[in-house]
Amino acid sequence: MALKQPTLLNLPHLKRLNALGICSLFDILKVAPNLEDLVIDFDCLKILIDDEPTCDLLQRVICLEIYYWPNNESDLLERFTRVFGCLRYLFLKLQNPNISNESISTILVQPIIKQLTSFYIEAKVSEEISINLRQWMIDQTYSTVAELFSFANINNLFILWK
Repeated sequence: MALKQPTLLNLPHLKRLNALGICSLFDILKVAPNLEDLVIDFDCLKILIDDEPTCDLLQRVICLEIYYWPNNESDLLERFTRVFGCLRYLFLKLQNPNISNESISTILVQPIIKQLTSFYIEAKVSEEISINLRQWMIDQTYSTVAELFSFANINNLFILWK
């Protein structure tokens, strides 16, 4: 009986990975040096950012889409700033689509926002925000967000872009 050789995985052309559910990504990240775009569930990402070797590999991610983001976890964006140093695009799909004005303000003042070129939150924002979005942004966030970004609220998608 011959010993079966382990399969060596090499994924140099993998640019985008959809990791839905909870799973370990270290082995895939290690063999996919050009991975830039990650779609992931919040619960999975929360586990991954506690693993230093995985965090080192996540540093190269430029586009991040996080699904099932709990509305009360805006403080974790600060931790993500340290992990995703190259991040330019962030999409958050909230677990509960109804978000308070305070929660969205808390998200928008996180340091990670300044490094992004586009930021999306799929959520239902209040009518107060929708009616005069630019003024609300100036009033609720530090002025640099309002100066750096254009913003819109289209079909429950809150969008910031440079």
